[in-house]
Amino acid sequence: MTIAQLLMRWDQVNMPPGFTVIYANNSSPSPGPLQTFSTALAPFIPPTFTLVVPNSGRLIDETNGKMTGVWSNGTQTSVVGTGTGTYAPASGAQVKWDTNEFKHGHRVQGLSYLVPIMAAQFTTTGTLLQTFANTMQSAATALITGMAQGFVIWSRPVFVKDADGKPTDVIDRAGTFHKVSTSTVPLKTVVLRGRRDA
Repeated sequence: MTIAQLLMRWDQVNMPPGFTVIYANNSSPSPGPLQTFSTALAPFIPPTFTLVVPNSGRLIDETNGKMTGVWSNGTQTSVVGTGTGTYAPASGAQVKWDTNEFKHGHRVQGLSYLVPIMAAQFTTTGTLLQTFANTMQSAATALITGMAQGFVIWSRPVFVKDADGKPTDVIDRAGTFHKVSTSTVPLKTVVLRGRRDA
């Protein structure tokens, strides 16, 4: 089955962008729920960051990971961070996305990193403020609800390797998608060591 990739871009002044990747199990997802999530996040990120929510993106074959086309829906929006004060560029929060499904003996889960977050949202012991976690928990729940059971975690395919250890085109384990049921925003701080493209 085809899944759609929604790639929210974290643009930052004079630096490469970061990305938050969301997958949907339909070929024309609405960007509205992700736009609402970005608006909830904006007060907690620096004003040098802009969250860009797409109105188009890749369509992917869940089984082999190959691009099959593109989707388009709605309007691209941008939200500029409105946080004040100081921040550590690599420190922030995470959202854990849970499913009710299992694969290879493990519950399928996903993670989204929210980095950086303003220093004012951390306690003196380095954990996240409960009020911040509560706000983002509500935003995460609204994202799941807004996507009308279309929010999924993609378990990527695994390919057979050749004698040199390089992946071939032969699929060992096919990719699958799993519907997100609930979310959690832990109080534990996360550190993002690097940013990569999707």
